[in-house]
Amino acid sequence: MFARILLTALLSSFIVFHNVAGLQAAELKATNFRCLTPDTGDVRTGTINAKRDHKVCRINDYLHIDIDSASLVAWQSADANANKVDNLRMTVDGQEIPDEQAYIYGVSGDPSVKTLVFQFARNNDSQENLDAWKTVLTRTKLFEENLKSIGLSLNGSGNIMGEALVGVEIGSYWRTAFATVIFLAMVASLIGLAVKTGLLRDHGPAPSSGKRPFSLGKTQMAFWLVPVFGSFLYLWLVTGETDLITTGVLGLIGISGTTGVFATAITVSKANGSANKRATLLAEKNTLETEMTSLDQEITALGDDAANQPEKLKLETKKTAISTQLAKINTDMEALPASPAIRTSKGFFRDLLISGDDVSMSRFQMIAWTVSLGFVFVYSVYANLQMTDFSATLLGLIGLSSGTYVGFKFPTEDGK
Repeated sequence: MFARILLTALLSSFIVFHNVAGLQAAELKATNFRCLTPDTGDVRTGTINAKRDHKVCRINDYLHIDIDSASLVAWQSADANANKVDNLRMTVDGQEIPDEQAYIYGVSGDPSVKTLVFQFARNNDSQENLDAWKTVLTRTKLFEENLKSIGLSLNGSGNIMGEALVGVEIGSYWRTAFATVIFLAMVASLIGLAVKTGLLRDHGPAPSSGKRPFSLGKTQMAFWLVPVFGSFLYLWLVTGETDLITTGVLGLIGISGTTGVFATAITVSKANGSANKRATLLAEKNTLETEMTSLDQEITALGDDAANQPEKLKLETKKTAISTQLAKINTDMEALPASPAIRTSKGFFRDLLISGDDVSMSRFQMIAWTVSLGFVFVYSVYANLQMTDFSATLLGLIGLSSGTYVGFKFPTEDGK
């Protein structure tokens, strides 16, 4: 009886021990979480909460995790189909980062340890990866070393097998300071040049008092320069990437630039067209009048001698033809519109809205769409950590609005 009880106890202990051992074998022993810089391969460190030499990760670094070799073999043996290194994913604050596979980085100096490597970077070819990083990075303060829990899990399991608190740095102080100085210098230069020069004003002769009016086309170009330039610097700080300009943004800048060029060309053409035509007719008139004076002198020199009458008649006929030409030129010059009055600025917003003597609907529409899309663009950059890729339909709408503004410059401004 006692032997039977003892045997039962031993079997139970063996089963429990086997189950525990199997459970432990299915767990990886992950330690020594650290990030290596992509350029030098040094372990990145920083100061967090007054603690110096704390391990820190930055976007585009390589995350190294030491794995106990025995636990790796046991883990792979527990389920050869699922427990593969390729199926391991890193987690940041519990957020699994998909489509970022690990690989074993050779064998460390200690044969009992293998090193697992992830690239601590965004995968632009995977929307799921970008969404995961968006969740992580939008909770991360810019240029501060945020303490985050970095772990290791099996793809889609939600079971984190090892974690460590590592600082995540989004933009260093020096990079942030540099980007801030560059952006503020650009904006200050733009504003200063707009106030003191004709950078954003219409082309044409300067008025006797005041300044030339502001150009809507040029102002739109300046408007898009600021958020696109600022967003480029911001995304560079957060993600470390430089290939950030989307085709939609490129198309938007192209439409804005084309609008400014055509608007300027129309303004210059209308300002110079009448004057150039008048100058051409006046030069032709002066030439004919000089020729008329010469003919009068020749006719007078021939006198009343009967022998000179045939030649005198030819000269008289030629003089009559020139008189007819002069009369036509005078008529054409009178028909030309008066030279447009030199416009003066009535204030920034009035200059942008007014065409001729009243507010223009085409200008108001163009301003409304520009401001609205500018707000959407900035919010999208902050919320999604990428520049908005405006669709062809939306770009067509912007182009139509800008084209309407350019088209209405012909009949409504009348050279003013």
